[in-house]
Formats: sequence, C-alpha cells, structure tokens
Amino acid sequence: MCQEEVCFERESGTALPVLAESRTIRATFCGHDHVNDYAVRGRDMDLVYGRATGYAGYGGEKLRKGAKLIELDLGDGSYRQVTVFADGTTWKQG
Repeated sequence: MCQEEVCFERESGTALPVLAESRTIRATFCGHDHVNDYAVRGRDMDLVYGRATGYAGYGGEKLRKGAKLIELDLGDGSYRQVTVFADGTTWKQG
C-alpha cells in the first residue's frame, strides 16, 4: 500500500549489493513513510517499509496507524511480518 512518495536518503548505490553478498540476510526493515506499508523483493531479500505507528503524526486520515510485527524462525532462518493495529487486528500485504 503506497499512498505517498517514498522518502529516502541519497547513497552511492552500494548498500544493497553489500547486504546481498552475505546470502544470509532475508530482509531489511528500511523505516517508514507515514502512509506507506509494503515490501518489495530486491537482490534475493525483502525491503520492508512500515506505516506510522503514533497518533501524533500525519497520515491517520489516509491510512490506519499500525505497527510492524516481525517473527523470526531461528531454526530455518525464515521470517514473517504483519501489520498489527491497536485493536489486535492485523493486515498482511497480499
């Protein structure tokens, strides 16, 4: 769900290839833009953005506030991520 331009810091383009070289990183949680919540696949890892969590910031009128729950399976190295809302309901990117 992407409802505003992605905000990012400029860099030389070397960060993602270096992370991918390890071949053990499954995902990187890149931060948040207030009304964006999505994941994309790049270089065999997921780049995950989460929506704003706090009620004081902007965006609540466009996208419900929620937090990212990340569960790691240390046995097989997999992970699961889901957005959780204050009332206990969840949302997962389709």
